[in-house]
Amino acid sequence: MPTQNPVPSNSFEDLLFNTEKFDQVMTGVLLTYTDRLGNVRYTIAGLESKNDDLIASLTENYANVVNNLAPLGKVYSDLSSANAAIASGEIANGVIFFIRSASNKSIADEYQNISGVATATGKGYPSSESLNEITKLINTQNSESVAFSFEDPLGRSCALIYADSRFKIPRSILDEVQSEKSSDGWVFSIRGRGGEVLAGFNDRGEAVGFYTPPVEANAPAARNESLFITPNSFDGATQTDRIKAALDLIEFNGGGTLTLGIDTVTVPNTNTWLISESLLLPDYTTLYIDNAKLKLQNGVFDNIIRNKGIVVDPANPYSLALKLNENRGIKIKGSGKTTAFIEGPDIPYVAPHPVTGGAPVAWVGDAYGWRTLGILLANTKDYEIYNFKMQKTTCWAISQEHGCDGMYLHDLDFNTTVKNGDGIDFRKGCSNGRVERITGTTADDTIAMTALLNFIDTYPSGNYIYPLQVGGDKPSPLGDNITNISISGVSSKSAHNQVRILPTGGSVIDTVSISNIEDTAATGGSQVLVSTSSSYGRPAYLTDMRNIVVNGIKSNFSQNPLTISGPLINARFNFIQQAKAGGNLYVQSSAFPYVNVSITNAKAV
Repeated sequence: MPTQNPVPSNSFEDLLFNTEKFDQVMTGVLLTYTDRLGNVRYTIAGLESKNDDLIASLTENYANVVNNLAPLGKVYSDLSSANAAIASGEIANGVIFFIRSASNKSIADEYQNISGVATATGKGYPSSESLNEITKLINTQNSESVAFSFEDPLGRSCALIYADSRFKIPRSILDEVQSEKSSDGWVFSIRGRGGEVLAGFNDRGEAVGFYTPPVEANAPAARNESLFITPNSFDGATQTDRIKAALDLIEFNGGGTLTLGIDTVTVPNTNTWLISESLLLPDYTTLYIDNAKLKLQNGVFDNIIRNKGIVVDPANPYSLALKLNENRGIKIKGSGKTTAFIEGPDIPYVAPHPVTGGAPVAWVGDAYGWRTLGILLANTKDYEIYNFKMQKTTCWAISQEHGCDGMYLHDLDFNTTVKNGDGIDFRKGCSNGRVERITGTTADDTIAMTALLNFIDTYPSGNYIYPLQVGGDKPSPLGDNITNISISGVSSKSAHNQVRILPTGGSVIDTVSISNIEDTAATGGSQVLVSTSSSYGRPAYLTDMRNIVVNGIKSNFSQNPLTISGPLINARFNFIQQAKAGGNLYVQSSAFPYVNVSITNAKAV
């Protein structure tokens, strides 16, 4: 019989009782069971019954929910139209209203006019996609979901019962549970009331009571990164064809390394790999440039590399992607900054201006959109880019956006001469990244963090012909902010700024650390620029830039080591050394509010 010990209990009697109850919960046909404290709870059969009733009810009333939004409060297409209605008096103070949601998780979000401000209440109506996700959680739990967990008085896990019926006990506590084997050879066992072994290990190394789910017939290929190949092993009319065939095999294998070294197929042999289209990298792909050069052919309008999860719209190949599917574990690496090169074309794509026509012009710079970017990653997790030089770019060298997370970029050298020739760019939706040991010359910012939300709705717009963010400028479930980025060891010549921080439109840049920044020639702007701007949408508010730490800026040639021209909260700037005669220690605009911001140890040297 179970005890009445308070939860959690480490009683062996309670463990045995709960083990039997688990069988009743998982395989019984009754809808409820009674736990050891007398509480009536649902079994799996009961949860399935409740879930069926819930889904049936929600499905039956779905149309009524949509049709009855308006009586609860008029539905507005976006926040700007709702604000206009507040300003005109259509939405009185205190009135509840709804705005169509940009997220797939809900149909509409509830707002209230509070003293002339459209304020989100945090409530909304769920979409069918959201309901389907709930159904999946209830009906198809992941095998790693823990159904029951038993803990000892110290809070340590004593036993885990998983959703797929597996029963696990940490080996580290076996000696504490039973230090000597029983007379029938069991080193550790959990037994039923009749003495039968429910789970345990015997002295022959055998185990019972453990379950391994069978492999499904259509299960995805296992991850396997032990494949090492070169394009020399593949047929193809061009180097591009052979590289694509190699990447297809890596994707089929679930991962691997593609080495671009000496092309032994082309006559004469060469270590320059010319591609006529972007290389699309699948999950767990390592692209290794080994004493070689990866180069975009003349006249090609495309990225050099992008992740395969970016699904291009065939009808509008220069516009927004149809989808940004997730990729993981990508590495782009070289044999060294003086031996490995990723390079744009000698002659960029030339054609009449897509809007105004006229004589052919080079399609370079940010106005021509995301195809001008050298390496483009979107919704990519846990990736690394390092140990090579990028040059002859047609816009930014490396751009990351919308869901990129867990990146490490280091030991890179840049030589860009084109308009908008940034080195590394973090766009909205980037998080948890490190950048270290960056060198070279950039025709714009060496590193830029630009979170521009709602910058442009439709293209073309002014000078911008195609979107520079392949995921667009509107709010995205993949993220609109830039968070937790660390930058250290930048030694460069920049035509604008060595490091720039720029949020607009309501995006937030939060938790950024910058250290050891040094110029090798005079910057055109500032070595570190923390700013906002109305040129890229609505300027930042006070809480849009926060938790910024800069420690170590050395100016040898630049007039301004540090410029602050935007609202800022919680920031520290320390150890600024100005070696240029007559140069400023820092510039801080008086036009913006600052809360808990300090500048210390700034001096001429």
